[in-house]
Amino acid sequence: MSLSNISLPKPKNWQDFESHTRVLFACVLKDPNTQQNGRSGQKQHGVDVYGYRDVRVGCLVGVQCKKKLEAAVTEKELRTEVGKAKNFKPAISEFILITTAPRDQKIQEAARFITVELAKTDHPIRVTVGGWEDVEEQASQHESAWNAFDPTFNPYAKQGFEKLELQIERLAKSPDRLTNETRLPTTSQTEVILDRNDKDTPRHGQVTAFQGLIDKGHAQAALTQLLKLRNDEWADATRSERYRILVSIASAKLKLGKYEEAGTNLLEAYPECPEHKNAQINRAKGYLLKNDHKEAAKLAREMLKQTDADADAAGTLVQALITDHTCDDPITQIPEALHETEEVLIARVCFLRSRDNPSWAPLAKTAAEKFPDSRLLKLFSAEAILEALIRTNRDAIAGGILQNISSAEFNEAVAELYSQARDAIDKGYALLPSTAQNAALALRLSDDIGKTNGSNLLLRVVGFC
Repeated sequence: MSLSNISLPKPKNWQDFESHTRVLFACVLKDPNTQQNGRSGQKQHGVDVYGYRDVRVGCLVGVQCKKKLEAAVTEKELRTEVGKAKNFKPAISEFILITTAPRDQKIQEAARFITVELAKTDHPIRVTVGGWEDVEEQASQHESAWNAFDPTFNPYAKQGFEKLELQIERLAKSPDRLTNETRLPTTSQTEVILDRNDKDTPRHGQVTAFQGLIDKGHAQAALTQLLKLRNDEWADATRSERYRILVSIASAKLKLGKYEEAGTNLLEAYPECPEHKNAQINRAKGYLLKNDHKEAAKLAREMLKQTDADADAAGTLVQALITDHTCDDPITQIPEALHETEEVLIARVCFLRSRDNPSWAPLAKTAAEKFPDSRLLKLFSAEAILEALIRTNRDAIAGGILQNISSAEFNEAVAELYSQARDAIDKGYALLPSTAQNAALALRLSDDIGKTNGSNLLLRVVGFC
């Protein structure tokens, strides 16, 4: 198994870019002795990294790293760097300019013309310019290179996706068995409402810092420190500090998949500081996580009667009504002004899916277009495309051509499902069975369709061998 070609984080500084590039080109050139050229302050003659392609002495390659933002390298810049590289000793046979800017056709063309020009001189050099997409594509083929550029990659992520591969093998391969194989989320799609703007006290500052750790993917580490803070300083903490400690503990547990415990902590937080501006909504979510949908709905309705009713209360009500089988459409029970909010759209997709109402799929896709930064809506949209493939593209699954779904749309769905599953493993968050199952199913179908159409979809989209 190789690595996905989902986006790599760009290096924050030039030194990191250069050192990561050395690791990459040691793999690309197949020369383990590829080195950085000199040190800071020494003349480098336009070459930051050098190595011998296939360890052949006559094929010396010089690599120049140029950290850019969005602007492409200009032809003038390229010619300047090539001019410097001519003075590198011994003479190089290839010059590669690697940049963090997007791949650009014009500069690629300029590199080809410069190569032709130099071929007519006594120092021919093959000139190439690589954009960030080229870095990602090359790194995806070499685990050590990916590891250098992506600090979040670790052996546990790889092990996790080896488990996904086992799930893939267990999936039924007959199209008839795949009809209803997409999996619904197994828990309420809810988030704890956090507040980083409480009084500026040392304990509030600590809680805020721990919440930052949770956001960055260190939920277990944050939980350990929060539990210690509660144990050591609870007696001296103010009511609002106690409230925030418990809410942050719930936030960490929610990320780790401890839903019942998170619900208990939210309910415990409410009496500590019921006047806190988020106390009531977090209380409602506590009941939701404890599967007391009736009480959650009651509290959400009370909040919606207020003049400052918000989308979070509306979304909580919609989710609480999932178990109320007398309700066909909860949208009628919330203010019209909140119908198209992100929170309500997420909850409504969950509601419709729970009722096996096919309208959830187009709603998920349009909602994801409206809120492109919503990870949940992107996940639902990808699952909607997977569902459509299973239900309407039996010929494609069996070896035919995709119908009504473009290859690009299908590729993006597979990549999104894989990315979110991998992200959960990388950060130590709970990997929901539904997410794992749907990612596995998407990869299985990508494999089958890719082989049949000859388009190598699996390698291009998720980087598997």
